[in-house]
Amino acid sequence: MKSDLFLSTLITAAALLLPAAASAQNIDPPEVVGEVEPLADSAADAEVMEMLSANETGRQSFFAPKSSRGTTIPIQISVIEELCGDGDGCQVRIGMYDWDGTGRTASREFLFYYNNSLRNWRASLGDPQGQDANNIIEHVNNSWSCYFTDGEYSNWSGGDTEVQFGLLSWNQFNAACILTLID
Repeated sequence: MKSDLFLSTLITAAALLLPAAASAQNIDPPEVVGEVEPLADSAADAEVMEMLSANETGRQSFFAPKSSRGTTIPIQISVIEELCGDGDGCQVRIGMYDWDGTGRTASREFLFYYNNSLRNWRASLGDPQGQDANNIIEHVNNSWSCYFTDGEYSNWSGGDTEVQFGLLSWNQFNAACILTLID
């Protein structure tokens, strides 16, 4: 009787969690609330670049301006190896900046692990995994129009032949992207 009650409780709990787990992978676009005077692209880019210019030890930030959409901003493998290639990996913050012209940032964060010798990687948000420079583009994360990827893109065309990662602003929104790696 105790085991029947336990099993029933377990099934009920699982049924409640399944819809939440299924929807956890779907990232809805951020809502635009209210009207705000849009920033000029150059003003928005300058604002972000100023914020990111003061990198601290143990972290590195990257910025893909709206003008770079469709082309990756390279993240050198030495940065990935240093910050993410140890036993505890690194924390990744990815932000879609100024998608609505107001200077707001929509963001996600997750853990990322990189194996320096095998070039294998895995991330905690959605559990994607891959291998860099294996001729297969594999995205570590895409949040709205911002991609942390092992591929290289130029003018909307991509491949995965180089040992490096990249930050990419794609076409879902006219947005800039920010990526920060924290050891």
